Amino acid sequence: MPVLRRNKDFQAVRKLPFCYLCGRELVNGDVVNADHVPPEAVFESCDRDPVLKLQTHKTCNSAQSVSDKKIAQLIALGRYRSAASDF
Repeated sequence: MPVLRRNKDFQAVRKLPFCYLCGRELVNGDVVNADHVPPEAVFESCDRDPVLKLQTHKTCNSAQSVSDKKIAQLIALGRYRSAASDF
């Protein structure tokens, strides 16, 4: 398993030749974008340091958007309950 320690390591995995969401190869003509790992909508920025973005098919990335937002809401509720129990 690759170890990501240096900025150079993160840059190398950003150009993997497949969509990290579906696993299919990225080929010429595919509409490609990048997604944060872990998802930006789900975790706070302090939990995503250093930032890692991997290539995805645009359709695969868009299909995950609603799920990411729902999970983010659940995590936020859990954090609120945890903070509220401290009082």
